[in-house]
Amino acid sequence: MDRHRACLVGGVAGDKCGGGSPSPDIVLRSEAGFTLAEVVAAILILAVVMLGVSGMLYVGWLNTQRGGSSTVALNLAQEKLEEVKENPGSAVNVVGGTFPSVSGYTYNLSVEDQDDDGLATVTVAVYYQVRSINQEVSLTTMVRKP
Repeated sequence: MDRHRACLVGGVAGDKCGGGSPSPDIVLRSEAGFTLAEVVAAILILAVVMLGVSGMLYVGWLNTQRGGSSTVALNLAQEKLEEVKENPGSAVNVVGGTFPSVSGYTYNLSVEDQDDDGLATVTVAVYYQVRSINQEVSLTTMVRKP
């Protein structure tokens, strides 16, 4: 680096820069550290990235909650169908109800006779809410009429 450039960039006034004090037009500047504008820009970029990440985490949490509730509802519907398969006559007078083991889930049970083949179609629909939005899952099977 030539002597004049060293004085402009980071040199010390005095003997190394040709003696005397530097010209008023020459501004000595240190290259170490960040300017306020660079720090603010970095903080803004980090804030935008963190908003995006937090949004993805929230959506992931909602989907996990929704999936868990759906799995519970499907298991409850499967249990109710198994009860009907074990005792087909028990479904004749049942229209709907709640599950005593789990709160917040209700069901409707419908039995439709098929023609003269001795079978009935049994459908269990389970209703529940996720974040105040009504949800439904249903399962259908065929059983022998009693």
